[in-house]
Amino acid sequence: MSIAPTTATIRAACGITAILLAFGTTACSHTGSTQSATSARPRPSAPTAAQSASSAQGIATAGARYVNRRDVCSALDHVSLARALGIDAGHLSEPRFSDTRASSLATCDHQYGAAGMRSLISLEVMTSKEGSVKGFYEGMRGAHQRSTGVTDVPGVGQQAAAYTDPTTGPHLMAYDGNLYLSIALIPVNSAVTEQVDTQQLLIACARGVFNELRQQ
Repeated sequence: MSIAPTTATIRAACGITAILLAFGTTACSHTGSTQSATSARPRPSAPTAAQSASSAQGIATAGARYVNRRDVCSALDHVSLARALGIDAGHLSEPRFSDTRASSLATCDHQYGAAGMRSLISLEVMTSKEGSVKGFYEGMRGAHQRSTGVTDVPGVGQQAAAYTDPTTGPHLMAYDGNLYLSIALIPVNSAVTEQVDTQQLLIACARGVFNELRQQ
């Protein structure tokens, strides 16, 4: 099953818009390009700027400090993912990066598997320059819970949760300190992923990203 570039581009654009709106930022510099997402499937509403500002007042003392990357694909363990999903087939689109005074956002869409049988790992990483992203995580979790079942996942960052989107498959969201991430396996290719514990795969990916981006 091939993956249309427009699907990942639209999804990334929606994620970028939701996160930047949540942090109340508009002016930013970009690496790479995004396209209009007017035809995209409606996504759960993100937490508002007021909610994020309110949560920032109660910044968590636990959690590490993280620094985002322009090429956040480099934070993935491609060897382990290729072992689970098939050969490393490269980027679906170039990694994207946006930076503002308050936060930075990086996205990665990377393919695995032979042509016609590919799966996509889609990663979004947001780091705040103003403190904990706990309120943002809780807002996103609540938004998704209104439309699908969400299950807490222990042992990943300070908090994590998993859900399955009927269109794009299994997702994991998590936060630790000033970093929020969302990672998905799109699509669930039955010929490959029936033999894979997709939640454990996403958990391993998330832990790897936290380790790679943690500030020493």
